[in-house]
Amino acid sequence: IFRRNDCSRSNYGFWMGYSWDNVMEDNIIDSCRMVGIAIEHGHGFVIRNNQILHNREGVRLFTRGGETLHHWPEWAVSYDYTLENNLIENNHIGFNGYTGPEIAADKVSYDLRLRGNTFRDNLTALRFHRVRQSLVSGNTFENNQQAMVFIGQPGIELSQNQFTGSDEIVHTDELGHTTERSGWV
Repeated sequence: IFRRNDCSRSNYGFWMGYSWDNVMEDNIIDSCRMVGIAIEHGHGFVIRNNQILHNREGVRLFTRGGETLHHWPEWAVSYDYTLENNLIENNHIGFNGYTGPEIAADKVSYDLRLRGNTFRDNLTALRFHRVRQSLVSGNTFENNQQAMVFIGQPGIELSQNQFTGSDEIVHTDELGHTTERSGWV
């Protein structure tokens, strides 16, 4: 359990690569040069009631290739994350969930649940690429330039989210070409 820490003004507030079954709550992560919370090849995380402010990326949950996977193939996929009741504000990207292109299509990150968070004044609130079986529900989006960016066809269920300001939903192909722009979902 990582509780009531101030992990601000560093490259990474929390770097939790290859870890599992952790709770991160009531922390302040402010003005980190790279990422507030970065979890590579992890699973079983609850991230709740944190203030994640003024970072290049607020939260990055991801899977990518590399030599390490030859030694630990069971860590190939990131899965089972809950983000709830966080304030994610003034980041370039509030939440970035993705699987790198070197990972096989049947091994993409999955089961990312974002519930009850507030995404405010981010350039992009949410970005998903090569993710499946995930949920974005009951979140509040306020004054983000882009509420969500979906690259390719990620498997994301959207429900009961609230939008104010100029938030838009952008769908792109794998090369980054916009295929659809829409208002709120």
